[in-house]
Amino acid sequence: MNAPEDIHFYDEEINLLEEKIQALPKDKPVVAFYGSSSIRLWLNMARDLDPMPLVNLGFGGSSYPWCLHHFNRVFHEDFHPKEIVLYIGDNDLGHGATYDEVIEGYHLMKAKVRQRYPGMLIHYISVKPSPFRDYLIPTIKAVNKTIKEDIEADGNMRYINVFDGMLDGHNPDTTYYLSDLLHLNRRGYQVWKRIVREHFGLDSE
Repeated sequence: MNAPEDIHFYDEEINLLEEKIQALPKDKPVVAFYGSSSIRLWLNMARDLDPMPLVNLGFGGSSYPWCLHHFNRVFHEDFHPKEIVLYIGDNDLGHGATYDEVIEGYHLMKAKVRQRYPGMLIHYISVKPSPFRDYLIPTIKAVNKTIKEDIEADGNMRYINVFDGMLDGHNPDTTYYLSDLLHLNRRGYQVWKRIVREHFGLDSE
């Protein structure tokens, strides 16, 4: 998988993420959410997922090449999160990446995390069904299916299915999205809140 052409494009955002990580308490490991704008724009994540200790490390319209490129800078040797939650692949497909390229990116990211944090539990949020990208739904389904199967065969990964919960019948539910029909609105994040809380057992404690 090729590296991004302008390797400094997200430097300002990554600088802010580094500052955010630096400010974290050293004695309380967090769950790190890493990925694209669906993570970055989840502004109420900490409140929605309370009492989980977490840090939101989403940036820009990132894709697998970007997340791989910045991984070692964000997840540096002095940063030891408890677990990692990934949301990547949405923008790759939107920018023309093929099924094979996205699956390659997934395996490269999985290897990257394993190299940095052997044995860490990795959670992967499925690619969501955006109305703006409804022409990609068959490919999104195929990507999600392949990754889900790989995760189920891996004893140290967990799959978070948000795709099915964002449909109106067989089509993306437009009421979960902003006017661009791509980014989630508050109602959409309420769906993510419910699914992620259930996934982590936050309402059963």
